[in-house]
Amino acid sequence: MALSLPKLPAEHDQLIEYLDQHQEESVLELLKPYNDYDNVMRQKFVQQAEDVASFTPNVVPLYK
Repeated sequence: MALSLPKLPAEHDQLIEYLDQHQEESVLELLKPYNDYDNVMRQKFVQQAEDVASFTPNVVPLYK
């Protein structure tokens, strides 16, 4: 069974800007899609290690 990655509201490298644009919303709610994405990536890494998505960087540039 192939795992599909959830759609993100903004790419990882745009997360800081996304959060800045949505300051009136709960950070926990804004981060939920990213947590879901991370959970699927962890499953892919374990179950489908040969999948190209497992090698795609998905980190947030905190020092941007």
